[in-house]
Amino acid sequence: MSDSLLSGANTGLPGPTAGQAMDLPDGPDGSDDQLRRARDLYRDFRGTGVTLRQLFTDTPTSLFVTLLELGYRVALEPRPDGVGLRFEPDGSTPRDPVLTWRGGSSAHSVATSSAGVVYSTTTEDRIAMVDASTRRLIGHVAVGHHPEHLALSPDESRVYTANVGSDDVTIVDARGVVVATTPTGSGPVLPCPAGGIQSVWVPSRADGSITVVRADGETMGTVGVGVAPHDLALSPDGRLGYQPNQVSGTVTVIDVAGLRAIAEVPVGIGPCHAAFTPDSEFAYVTNTVSNEISVIRTRDHEVVATMRGGIAPHLPVVSDDGRRGYVANFVSDDITIFDVRTSKVLAVVPVGVYPHAIALSPNDRHLVVSNTGASSVCLLDTTALRVRTTIDVGGAPGHISFDPAGRVAFVACERDNHIAVIDLAADCLIDTVPLDEAA
Repeated sequence: MSDSLLSGANTGLPGPTAGQAMDLPDGPDGSDDQLRRARDLYRDFRGTGVTLRQLFTDTPTSLFVTLLELGYRVALEPRPDGVGLRFEPDGSTPRDPVLTWRGGSSAHSVATSSAGVVYSTTTEDRIAMVDASTRRLIGHVAVGHHPEHLALSPDESRVYTANVGSDDVTIVDARGVVVATTPTGSGPVLPCPAGGIQSVWVPSRADGSITVVRADGETMGTVGVGVAPHDLALSPDGRLGYQPNQVSGTVTVIDVAGLRAIAEVPVGIGPCHAAFTPDSEFAYVTNTVSNEISVIRTRDHEVVATMRGGIAPHLPVVSDDGRRGYVANFVSDDITIFDVRTSKVLAVVPVGVYPHAIALSPNDRHLVVSNTGASSVCLLDTTALRVRTTIDVGGAPGHISFDPAGRVAFVACERDNHIAVIDLAADCLIDTVPLDEAA
């Protein structure tokens, strides 16, 4: 890893002169131990203004990305004898449940059906169902332990939850009845539904594999991928899967029909998410550690361009018309906007603190940005390429979905365990729906 990718100019955080710096002993070797130590230190020093610097024996790519996802303000920096992790407990509260009053899952992942039902993860190992028109809680469905993410099948007949605490996926039908709970690899992450043969593909970061489960709960197979896979993307034409692998710095290319890996594409450092163009001809992969966006041509799986992202680019989306792409940058607190046809950056738009999730409305007019570190949402005008308004929505806003007409956005707010409802035409918050209340 080159120093230029880790220098103070690229970290987005002030150097040791901003306050007292504390060099800690060498970090433990195991990734779980590293994560536990970093969380403990952040909790102990939060709000003190002390900069903590920790040396690791190996480049802590997976740890770095995990801490970013949990809401910590961290950076990597070169050290004479290795790579260091630097973080500054600045007084803000990460969305990490270890540092909040809630344990396990809460309102983080959300999806809305065309029938007008909003599904969200919530507390007590459940998902919540909300009526999109009346904005009232319909009820809860018990699933596996710690359902961190959920997804709706293409035909909307199933909701899938990846249960990171019980190493399985729960399949729920549209009425809220559990169809099956099926084992996956260890620590399953974001579930990726597929059409054709209705199924869900569930990456396991710990095992370096993807478990493929049919909509009735039967396991179809397992696909081996790279080290520390994150969010799988399936091409719109249904032929290909692109699996970014955080630690190996590659994208595993998957033949969906054949349930097998067919190629391994080197990209940047710490790839996490991918987004395809609507015609499936190109894919954009965000490399969170090296601050780059790799452009892959899908006919031969070649990297044909590399765009500079912001600091810690994470989540990409491509507009339905295939003209523009948008990337949320964790550390630099902005959105990179690029031209899909030329792979050129058009604009960098500042938003709020720690933009964790972004979503385009069905008409491509509104980009909704969850500023998890600021408990707010920005509405970005995709024509003028500027933020129209910023709205306070509640603690740790996460994933976003839209009502069937595309007039209202639903934002899952993790620390408050509610769904914030935003009117996109009026640019305002119109309701919050608590998810703990009985139906």
